[in-house]
Amino acid sequence: MTINYIPRFVLLAFGIVLFITLFRIAILIITPMELFFDEAQYWAWGQALDFGYFSKPPVLAWLIRLFTELFGHEDYAIRVLSPILYGATALVAGLLAARMAPRFEVDKVHAFLWVSVLFVVLPGVSFATRLVSTDAPLLLFFALALYFLDRLRFDKTYFNAAFLGGALGFGLMAKYAMVYFVLCFCLWAFINKEGRHLLFSKYFSMSLILAFLILSPNLYWNASHDWITFQHTKDNGNWQSFQLHFDHMFEFIGAQIGIMGPVLFLLLIIGLFFKRQFSNDIIFLLAFSLPIQVLMIVQATLSRAHANWAAVSFIALSVLAVLWALKWRSVRLLIVAAALHFTTLFVFAGADIYADKLVHTRFGAAYKRVFGWQALSSQVDALAKKHEIKTLIADRRNIVAQMLYHLRDEEVTINTWSADGRVGNYYEMVLPYKGEGEAPILILSSCQAARQLDGVRELPKLNVPVRKNYSISVYPYLTNKVVIEKKDVC
Repeated sequence: MTINYIPRFVLLAFGIVLFITLFRIAILIITPMELFFDEAQYWAWGQALDFGYFSKPPVLAWLIRLFTELFGHEDYAIRVLSPILYGATALVAGLLAARMAPRFEVDKVHAFLWVSVLFVVLPGVSFATRLVSTDAPLLLFFALALYFLDRLRFDKTYFNAAFLGGALGFGLMAKYAMVYFVLCFCLWAFINKEGRHLLFSKYFSMSLILAFLILSPNLYWNASHDWITFQHTKDNGNWQSFQLHFDHMFEFIGAQIGIMGPVLFLLLIIGLFFKRQFSNDIIFLLAFSLPIQVLMIVQATLSRAHANWAAVSFIALSVLAVLWALKWRSVRLLIVAAALHFTTLFVFAGADIYADKLVHTRFGAAYKRVFGWQALSSQVDALAKKHEIKTLIADRRNIVAQMLYHLRDEEVTINTWSADGRVGNYYEMVLPYKGEGEAPILILSSCQAARQLDGVRELPKLNVPVRKNYSISVYPYLTNKVVIEKKDVC
């Protein structure tokens, strides 16, 4: 291989990743999909910058604020950072593969090309880039941490230790699932002598100290808010009783195969079950992937586990699958994988372009949560203007999130209330209704009052049909003085 030949492969990988990223951004600009209420909530976080929020650390909110300052508050401006971050993650995964390739007796340029391209079009990535979530920055920082840890394995310098600590710290500030990296490192150190040497080295100690310093503002914020984010994270586990859910387990495993694609999954199965001896590099990659999968399979069996909860494991798994394929000279399998992944990419893109039509068909049920909010907000805005509303109170997180986003330019104070007096979501923490509010007041309830209420005028129900047998409905109530209690409605 000549020197002039290498850059063409590298440029090809960069070019494909850039093309796919720009293609996804174009789809986000033209898609009729409205913001999912979680995305609207992330936007609200970005308008109130802080070191922590009710359910997540702050990095995503900071990034959304940056992008909305640059591009405005349109839906695509909030989502556009998702394909950008996943594209960057694919390139970092490619760099990791290129570093490890000579140890697998594989050409590093081919490894960079195949891992970068296949990762950026993983079915799970093609699905995830259509929305914005905390997984996008998490995966980038997890990939960076893996890359600099591999550098630290062979080049023990403070430079590599500092970048490892920075990636670990900002990963924790993106999503607490970054703690998997530390758990995997401890397991790697337990089973591998090389890992033990690093675990007790001054370099990894420096990485941990730097990570802690980066995370410390969020820890201080949580301490000042009764550790509410950690409590929410614990509640998400939902281990209320010991009961086995094998249906959940098989559903989770099936979702993991779907995220990675059947070809790469097959390559991993072949390698795991038919390879007689694992090198230190294979053990390294498996240590930062399989424990996460096993942990989430247990979680799914005992309670529930969303498919994305093990997303960080696919960085190391993708690298390993491609390196094995190249070592076995199974490039045809990688070509098949790429064909399947690109097909999935274009199917999602086509569906998103025609989502407003697809939502009315039996194949479009998944789109029902990203339509109807603009129409509902317009109805509420019309009511607010008609009755000169000064205060709006809504009883559901999704309603509050969408009203804050869609009515952001209106002079209406928006509050919420808690059903049981406990803080159950971000808005109940920062926008609780405390019995005071400038009249007239409009109350949006998700169900109808059980009795006639003095001083409260019930307005006609607001209803937005989204698809057959599914609509968004709220019951509006008008009052000059809040005499209605939460128990009277929902």
